[in-house]
Amino acid sequence: MPSLEDRPSGAARGDTSDSGPGSKTSAPPARDPISILIVVPALDAGAADVGALGLVRILTAAGHRAIVASQAGRLVADVTASGGEFVALDFASNNPLRMLRNTAALSRIARERNCDAIHALGRSAA
Repeated sequence: MPSLEDRPSGAARGDTSDSGPGSKTSAPPARDPISILIVVPALDAGAADVGALGLVRILTAAGHRAIVASQAGRLVADVTASGGEFVALDFASNNPLRMLRNTAALSRIARERNCDAIHALGRSAA
């Protein structure tokens, strides 16, 4: 078995990371924070609701902004405690006029808060 001195260097092996003693590892390039509007029918305890809360936690932990538009429910306190912003809207309704008003409200919220993306969870929110 060859000794450490006889082995090819990391660069010769195609390894571009510098992990030798005393090396300084650099963090990935900094990104501007993004704003995501998350739309969910209600914040109670359903799969879409818990998924929205998980997404809020992931985004805020990474330094991004999460805005949740939903009908109020048990998970509102968790969303705000995780660093998310809550906007109350009734997405559980199947009334066409209410749906049209919600569409206009979502568009206004996305513009006012400079959202980079809208993520809809649940059938009625989508």
